[in-house]
Amino acid sequence: DCDGNGIQDLCEEDCNSNGVADPCDIIDGNSIDDNGNGVPDECETPIFVINEINADPSSNPDGTYADGDANGDGVGNYGDDEFVEFVNYSGAAIDLGGWTLSDGAGVRHEFPIGTVLDDQCAFVLFGGGTPTGDFGNSIVQTASSGALGLNNGGDTITLTDTDGNIVLSVTYGSEAGNNQSITLVPDVYGTVFFPHADIAPDGALFSPGTRVDGSPLGTCEPP
Repeated sequence: DCDGNGIQDLCEEDCNSNGVADPCDIIDGNSIDDNGNGVPDECETPIFVINEINADPSSNPDGTYADGDANGDGVGNYGDDEFVEFVNYSGAAIDLGGWTLSDGAGVRHEFPIGTVLDDQCAFVLFGGGTPTGDFGNSIVQTASSGALGLNNGGDTITLTDTDGNIVLSVTYGSEAGNNQSITLVPDVYGTVFFPHADIAPDGALFSPGTRVDGSPLGTCEPP
């Protein structure tokens, strides 16, 4: 575990297929990581991705959801604190107006006209409540249907554009039902979701709008 993040090196990404885990390449000086995001610069390509999913807000320690308040409104709730986080590193702004987000049960959110996600910016969609905080300067909305309704035991999240084309689709399983979010490791460029507390340096259960260590996901200006 060359970077001490709790993930065995053989399970880490090897984006350049040289037989060495990306974090080790960076630490050993074989790859450059100018922006410090854990991804060798030679592997960074334009991407638009679902980066973090919180299907099971924590109900610990006593069933009151006190430590599951992901939306920061002071009230932990099993539905309001669910969220899906998107990150745009595509190199261009994405007009989400009129697009929809669905799960296995149906459409959960229609993005208002005028919703534009700039390059190097993140978007966080909560189930409900009154999101309070800067969330890494992300665009923040709540589900237009009143809930995301993400299944703890497994579900499929689908982002569809105005022409009915599926732009993003992620299917997760029971790994998301563990009183915390699941997140790509490394952020944005990872291909496997891990339990958030297993990766976060401080053991945090979620990080809507930021990397697992709380740092900004991009250079987005406050919305």
